[in-house]
Amino acid sequence: MKIIKSILEATEYCSELKNKGSTIASINTGGDLHEGHMHLVSAARNNADIVIVMIDFPYEYFNMSKDAFNKFSKNYERNILKKDIKLCLENKVDIFFAPTMWDMYGKKTTKIGVSNGFLKKSIWNVEHIMSFIKDYNILKTDITVLGQKDIHQTMSMIGIINALNFSVKPLIVPTQRDSDGLAFSSRNRFLTKVQRERALSVYKSLQEVAELTSYPPVKELRRKIFNNIKNAHGSVCHVEITCAETMAPLDVVDRPTVVIASATFDKVTVWDNILINA
Repeated sequence: MKIIKSILEATEYCSELKNKGSTIASINTGGDLHEGHMHLVSAARNNADIVIVMIDFPYEYFNMSKDAFNKFSKNYERNILKKDIKLCLENKVDIFFAPTMWDMYGKKTTKIGVSNGFLKKSIWNVEHIMSFIKDYNILKTDITVLGQKDIHQTMSMIGIINALNFSVKPLIVPTQRDSDGLAFSSRNRFLTKVQRERALSVYKSLQEVAELTSYPPVKELRRKIFNNIKNAHGSVCHVEITCAETMAPLDVVDRPTVVIASATFDKVTVWDNILINA
């Protein structure tokens, strides 16, 4: 596995690979990798010649002071980076790209207007989503491997790719789960045993919806999910039921639908979603 920290080196090396006819699949992550990320790696390996895992801290970290961000970065390098590299080595990643974030985003990038419903709906920071485009240019990406778990970000990226006619093929990998059903997340390690049992209410609520043979009005579905999580002592952040194609809110489930739920359990936030082919 080749480890690259320089943006220029990554661009030149990936250009060489493309000139040799290799196809490149990239996986953009916020670091602190886990088994769920490695399923993305497996999907990338099955669809491209070269697999790149990139460590790209979310743009919102730049709302921190420079000192706070440097402290965050040093903590990653000291306590997490070696684990991430080891996991990528074990899973036969070809390139581990970990640029300095000040090199990536120290200077403000030019903002461009994109008329896109996904961005209007997305709760993700628009600048963070647009940063993926910079990554694609650096890594000469042919295939971007995206997780269903981060459905807002994933659908927003697909919307941008389509709106800007990027020659990047999106590949969505279904949400990967632990043995108890909880979706893999770097945040799961912060859950105590009791908190984890409570957090499973998010997954179980979505499963109840998935197992329905007919669907009541969306308001009723949302209320049911909300109450299930609340009864498990979770603080509900979002319950959304939207069209899977446009992400527009629905009143009735009468087409392919995504059901999204997130909740906080003693300051640990759990995200999950399901797709319904109604």
